[in-house]
Amino acid sequence: MVEIDKKALGQRIKSIRLDKGMTLEEFGNLFGASKSNVLGWENGRNAPNKERLKAISQNFNISIERLLYGDFLEVA
Repeated sequence: MVEIDKKALGQRIKSIRLDKGMTLEEFGNLFGASKSNVLGWENGRNAPNKERLKAISQNFNISIERLLYGDFLEVA
């Protein structure tokens, strides 16, 4: 199993949120998460649970794999 880089995952989540022009609170409200939860995800302190990952994936039309691991061309 490949380990998830929480910091990189957080950057992808932040990028999605900013691309949509959403605040932390607006983004969190979509997934039943607080502003501080979303900030924790974006800072790589923690990661969304499976249900929230699936919801983010579906809401923003991005595969769960790409959300978790990024593009294969992404430089670490």
